[in-house]
Amino acid sequence: MLVGTVAGRGRSCQDFVQKLYSLATMAAEERLRIGEVSRRTGVSPELLRAWERRYGLLHPERSAGGLRLYTFEDLERVRLMRRHL
Repeated sequence: MLVGTVAGRGRSCQDFVQKLYSLATMAAEERLRIGEVSRRTGVSPELLRAWERRYGLLHPERSAGGLRLYTFEDLERVRLMRRHL
């Protein structure tokens, strides 16, 4: 019996609900900094930077101060890449 897990993948219900909530609350024009993308995807900031630099897989915008700003599409791309690792 899979009490407290979602779809047998070992995730807690709380993690699943948190992921759904994060998707629902992110407006189409909202931008996320690298730490938030890392938190939501489980991919380290260092790896996100490497994917951007080495492979050109991500193209975040930059703020006036030079911070990386990721879109919802970037977030989904990172999740997809993580699933394929």
